[in-house]
Amino acid sequence: MVGRIVGILAKLLFLSLLLFVFSVAASMAVGLTGSAHAAHQVTTAQSPSEEKMPPNPTMTQQEQMRAATGLAMACALQTAVFGFIVLRSRWRGWKLVVTLFLVFYGVTTVMSQMEMLVFLPWSMSSGMLPKLLAAHLLSSGFFSLVTVCVLGRFGSAATTPWAVPPTPEGTLEEVRSNAPRRVGLRFGGATLVYVMLYVTFGYFIIWRNPVGRNFYGGDSAVASTFPVAVWHMIRHEPLMLALQAFRGLLFVALALPVLRMWAGRKWEAGLAVALLFGVVFPAKLLVPNQWMPDALRFLHLLETSTSMFLFGWVVWWLIDPVFRTRRQAG
Repeated sequence: MVGRIVGILAKLLFLSLLLFVFSVAASMAVGLTGSAHAAHQVTTAQSPSEEKMPPNPTMTQQEQMRAATGLAMACALQTAVFGFIVLRSRWRGWKLVVTLFLVFYGVTTVMSQMEMLVFLPWSMSSGMLPKLLAAHLLSSGFFSLVTVCVLGRFGSAATTPWAVPPTPEGTLEEVRSNAPRRVGLRFGGATLVYVMLYVTFGYFIIWRNPVGRNFYGGDSAVASTFPVAVWHMIRHEPLMLALQAFRGLLFVALALPVLRMWAGRKWEAGLAVALLFGVVFPAKLLVPNQWMPDALRFLHLLETSTSMFLFGWVVWWLIDPVFRTRRQAG
């Protein structure tokens, strides 16, 4: 048992180093400079920004070292979460590789760049977005394939005796409850919860703090009380709320494969989705960048990690009954 755990930890460490190398190498392959690569780190910020002047694109050697350290930490956290998901999955082979790629690329790249494109266009130089998408497409693809292979989920179960097996509570059986009759309500409810968490955590952590309000040019009168701030967003920023509703629906869609593939205990599926949203998604905010002050970056890290971790549990609670893999006592 101890030897198996040590072996898995060693493999996860190896995979985190590979993810770091893949990220840097893929960026270089598509012609994304080091300073431009750092620009995407601001994209998990959950508040819109007013138009701003382009930042200084240069980084000192000390700043590059801090960025590399932060990226290494982010890669380690993301690898740990996806290692947990892969080892508790009942899917194998290319099906697992493709699923892992879609979830990883969707959470770490598509969801963040979507908001950046709308609210932070000033941080994107000409042609930078396609390079970012291409770089992460390459690194996500390589990482997904290598992770499944290294963790022994590409072959049959008989060839991977050290992999973590499903919890021995009985055989697996697909059970569909009467919940599909209320699928629309469940998806709509999860989307509504996402918007509520987005607005609530954004207000109390970002907009109530002078650092966030000054950076985004917020009006202190608007941020005086929560109802006033919400009414202001409804009246003057309906596009932002609509975008967040759409993103909330996409987050739910990204959680579905994790719930469908799960072979562990039922509550572990909820933990996996919570870690996917609350750790993997905001992990890149650990990386310093020249577009966002460190104080604001840490505020956004607190905002996204807490709100998205909670949202992950809500998604599991609402959606898991629709696509649940239950065990029947054997």
